[in-house]
Amino acid sequence: MDQQLEQGLRDLLDKQEITDVILRYQRAIDRRDVELMHDCFWPGATMDYGNKPYFTGLASDFIEFSMGPNTTREDRPCLHAVLSSTIELHGDLAFVESPYIIMLDSTPNWEQGRLDYIVIGRYLDRFQRRDGVWKIRERAGVHDFSRISLPPSVVDMFAVGMPVGKKSKEDLSYTWYDSLPPVE
Repeated sequence: MDQQLEQGLRDLLDKQEITDVILRYQRAIDRRDVELMHDCFWPGATMDYGNKPYFTGLASDFIEFSMGPNTTREDRPCLHAVLSSTIELHGDLAFVESPYIIMLDSTPNWEQGRLDYIVIGRYLDRFQRRDGVWKIRERAGVHDFSRISLPPSVVDMFAVGMPVGKKSKEDLSYTWYDSLPPVE
C-alpha cells in the first residue's frame, strides 16, 4: 500500500475514533451514565465553560457536578444533539470543534410548571492519543444562542404511546438490543 493512502486511512480511523468519543459523551450526559462520561476524558482533563454559574476545573469534577442534585431531575426531558465536528489532526493531538444543540426542561421551580430551554453552542476540544486511544484532554465551551420558552399546551400527537426517554440506564437504548430475539 502506498504511503499516502496508508496515511489517509490512518487519518480516517483517527477521526472516526474521535467522533465515537464525542457521541459517547452525548449519550453519557443524556442518560446520566457517569462511568461512560468518565471514559471520554483523560485523568486530569480540564473543562472551561466560563465563570460562575458555569464551570471551570477538572472534567472529573464537572461530571460529578453535572450528575448531581442541582441539575435537571431524572424525570425531566433532556437531549444533547452534537452536530458534525471539524477535526484537525496533528500527530497525537487533535483540535475538534463540535456544534451542539441542547434541549431540556430546566424549570427552577418545579411546582410552577415547565419551561423549555434550548441552548446552541460549541465544544472546543483538544484530544490526545495515548497508547493508541483518543480521549479529551481539554474542553472549552462556547455559547452561541439560548432561548427559554413555555411549552405548548397541546399534547404532541406523534409521541402519544411512545416510550419516554429516561436519564438513567433504564432508558430503552440500554435494554432494547438485549431484548431482541436471536437471529436464526
